[in-house]
Amino acid sequence: MKFFKFFLYYFLISIPLSAYSIENNAFVGFSTGFYHKIDTRYMQSIYKDSSSCNNGSGFSVSTCYGGSSDANYQGGSDSALGFIFGNEAIFDPLRISGLRIYGSIQMAKVWLGTRQTYSEHKTNSKFYDSDGKTEIPMLNPTTPQSSLASNAISTTFSINLDFFANIPIDYFLKKIWAKTPAFKLGVFAGFGAEFSLIKSLYWKNESLSNSEKESAFYASGNGLFINLGTSLYLSRHDRIDFGVKIPYYTLSQVMWHSAPNSNGLQESNLWRAQTLKQSFNITPSPEFKIAYIFYF
Repeated sequence: MKFFKFFLYYFLISIPLSAYSIENNAFVGFSTGFYHKIDTRYMQSIYKDSSSCNNGSGFSVSTCYGGSSDANYQGGSDSALGFIFGNEAIFDPLRISGLRIYGSIQMAKVWLGTRQTYSEHKTNSKFYDSDGKTEIPMLNPTTPQSSLASNAISTTFSINLDFFANIPIDYFLKKIWAKTPAFKLGVFAGFGAEFSLIKSLYWKNESLSNSEKESAFYASGNGLFINLGTSLYLSRHDRIDFGVKIPYYTLSQVMWHSAPNSNGLQESNLWRAQTLKQSFNITPSPEFKIAYIFYF
């Protein structure tokens, strides 16, 4: 009963009165993130701007649409390494509650994974060649390849705001042993915003002609996330966090290429050339993390 009275006093009386004497502590730290799943949706479509498109109802449309495909992939991330820097504001003398604002930079090797499911839509659309007589069939993209980029690097820049509450274990232990070091167990919850990019210097794009297959891959995105976790204070200068980051955003990339012709070669006749659009939507899953923090 005394334990609950103690917290009731500090949260309802002591904390509001001490708001005018907030203690600030700068800190730096390192973090590691564990494996987490990455889902990728890969879509392909072919089209051509032409006033002579036969889509089955005449030649009245200005854009002729070819085939399309839609595939889902599952990949993941290796253990990530991060650097953290920020400030902690403490609201009461016993360091029970406060907030932290901090930035972080994190890097990890990722792979976009292997194909799980896919669907294809074939087309019968046609358009006239430059002579106005010869019909040219619209193309269909190749079947989505079995795997995507496997040697990419993910880089994330974020800013975080977390609120925390601690149990001052050292306060009670000092009644038994006066030399008890600072020792607390707490929880935290917060949110943040981040910018993330995935880049691979080499990726084999199987949908392109042989001369264009090898290229770089790049995707980026930004959005919000939620932080949840527990903290263990080992001393006035050392803290260990165990937490999870739950992202609420996707990374994306859109590429336009000259679609290879029926022979798998790049079309040299501009009148017959068609455009291939490739879209990637990459969704990261929640990530479990451990961090070591040092207070100055």
